[in-house]
Amino acid sequence: MVCKTAHEGPSGSMTSASRQPEAADMQIDSEPYVPGTPGCDDIDEPEPWDMEDIELKDTLEVEKVLSQPAKPNEGPFEKTKSNLIASGSSLDIPNFGKADLAERIARFETDHKENSESRTGKERQPDHRKDRRFNAPYQKQDDRGAQWSREKRKFVQDLGHAQAENRTLQRMNEELERELRGAREALAREQARREEDHRLLDTRGKELRDTQMFLTKADTYSFAEIKDIVEGLNSEILQIAAMMVDEFDCKGRDAGMKDEFEDLTAAVMQMRKVLGEPMVRLLQDHKDREMHIEVVQKSIQAILVNAASHAVSRWSSHDPLSSVFQDMYHHIRTSKNPAVAGRWRAMTREITKYVLDTNFDERFSWFLLESLRDVLHVAGWSNADTEKRMIDKFGERLVVLVMLVKKLDRAIGEGITSRDLDVLMVEAGEQFDPSYMIAEEDGSGPIACSCNLGLMAGVAEETRAECLLKVGVIYISSFET
Repeated sequence: MVCKTAHEGPSGSMTSASRQPEAADMQIDSEPYVPGTPGCDDIDEPEPWDMEDIELKDTLEVEKVLSQPAKPNEGPFEKTKSNLIASGSSLDIPNFGKADLAERIARFETDHKENSESRTGKERQPDHRKDRRFNAPYQKQDDRGAQWSREKRKFVQDLGHAQAENRTLQRMNEELERELRGAREALAREQARREEDHRLLDTRGKELRDTQMFLTKADTYSFAEIKDIVEGLNSEILQIAAMMVDEFDCKGRDAGMKDEFEDLTAAVMQMRKVLGEPMVRLLQDHKDREMHIEVVQKSIQAILVNAASHAVSRWSSHDPLSSVFQDMYHHIRTSKNPAVAGRWRAMTREITKYVLDTNFDERFSWFLLESLRDVLHVAGWSNADTEKRMIDKFGERLVVLVMLVKKLDRAIGEGITSRDLDVLMVEAGEQFDPSYMIAEEDGSGPIACSCNLGLMAGVAEETRAECLLKVGVIYISSFET
């Protein structure tokens, strides 16, 4: 590095005295800088970029000199030389030889040319190294505390953002929960409303079905079917009577005479209520055996017909309650639509006879058995084992008879609602009426008993009472010889 550099371009008025310092400068430039050299220690050492500025300044001065016009094949120093010679000035040449001077000038021209070319290339091509040196940011020394502080601030900012986002999400969650609770409450209310609607619909549907049931005139049975049931019941009654006569046929007469007087008296009184006094006398008359057998058979038929007729016509097993329901039905039938009255009758009889009274079959079977025993007792055909023999021989037939009576009762009372059907029988002592009676035997006069059930259709809106099946009766005169 040099201590001082001063280049001045040659000019036409330059003297030899002015050239000498230049030569001296060249000599000084050639000497290297040694620290501690007098006159240089007090000079600050220039920075690298300062040196580049100095070199650039020197180069510009040299270019200024070289840019002046010169003669062909004449260098810039040769022009100065010629000017000095033309002016008559003497060329002050340093003490070193001319050859050395020419050599230095030639070397300077060569270096100047190379520098110019290099500078031209540098101007065309930017110095990236210089740009990096001057444009690079100032690199501070890494400070861990500052870095941690920056990281802390960043973490705090991120935490704040996360907390804000969390609060936002919590508010959204609370809103969604409120909406969900509202939706569930609305759903519960809607379900309750729908259940209420379903219950109301079921209630209205049931009421409609009940109303339709009341208003409909459709019957479960036809009149012909009911008539067939009655005829089947009459046939079963006739068979039981014939079989009992064949089974007992005066076999227990002597034993029956030994029975207690009180039992016989009770049986006679019961038979007088059902058969009447003329038939009881005939049962106790044993003069004509054949006639007596005929009287016993017709009495058995009359007892069974009477029991079946009362079972069908009653509304309940309790007589007082049956009378109440019968009076109520009479009032409804006269004031309401026949279809409504028929439905009321059907539902009422179903409950009062077969729902409240669950022992109808057994109770009615025992009633038939006791009535038949009383007939045999009055006729003198009973003994100690009569009841047992009746159960063994006729128990199953009595069960069948009970089922037929029950079927007829439900068919008339529940299966037919458009009109009222009634079974018919004739009490002892009544006069013969051919409109609803038919004589089973020849005769005349009062009626002794009914041996077959009849069937009558009640009065309707546009029709009168109609006899569907006449009652079979026997005259008292038919048993007189």
